[in-house]
Amino acid sequence: MTGLNMMIRRERCDFRKLLQANPFTGNDFAYLYRDGNGVPRGYFIFHKTKEAFGSLMDVTEIIYDSPDTLRSILLFAAGFNANYSVIRFFAPVSHNLESIISDMESEECMREVHTNGMVRVVHLENALRLARYKGHGEAVLRVIDAPLGRDETITVCWKDGRFADMSATNRAPDAVMDIGSFSAALLGRHDVEDFGFLNNIEVYNPERLRGMFYKKGIYIANYF
Repeated sequence: MTGLNMMIRRERCDFRKLLQANPFTGNDFAYLYRDGNGVPRGYFIFHKTKEAFGSLMDVTEIIYDSPDTLRSILLFAAGFNANYSVIRFFAPVSHNLESIISDMESEECMREVHTNGMVRVVHLENALRLARYKGHGEAVLRVIDAPLGRDETITVCWKDGRFADMSATNRAPDAVMDIGSFSAALLGRHDVEDFGFLNNIEVYNPERLRGMFYKKGIYIANYF
């Protein structure tokens, strides 16, 4: 799952609990998936939970580098069907997991959308420099950060999908938004079509904003 905003790099300390666990007496299990050449491609970690319907394979983390890897992991997990009634796992909302099921009539699944994290830009200019864009463009933004007492109008230019330049301006803005809405939109939670459903955003020239605000893959694996 590369190229997703908010992904993290795992270190050995993140797996301390598993490394110290006893697989014969404990309730935490981890499996590493390797492809036909022995190259690690993904893993999943789970524990067993009792529910009214039976035993649940409760996956606390699943990492895969491609849809093929995910299919292989789920096929392996299906081999535990004598011990588990249901598997539950979390994946990026941008991944169309329903497409894995070839026959919706013969299989049963349920998808829920959970918000597992939060985002708040503190330094507006740095966030704009680091952001990913589409193609070439220019937009004028007015961003109001009431908690920090900042109200800035900035012209932002991008080229070949990357930040190019910015400057303070007195030009009329293409959009006005608060810092919270800006943070979520720049991260990739919203695109321009979503702005009409959001509070604290006023859009005047939507076409100029499309290269800056668009849906991006997001995966927050560390919850709080």
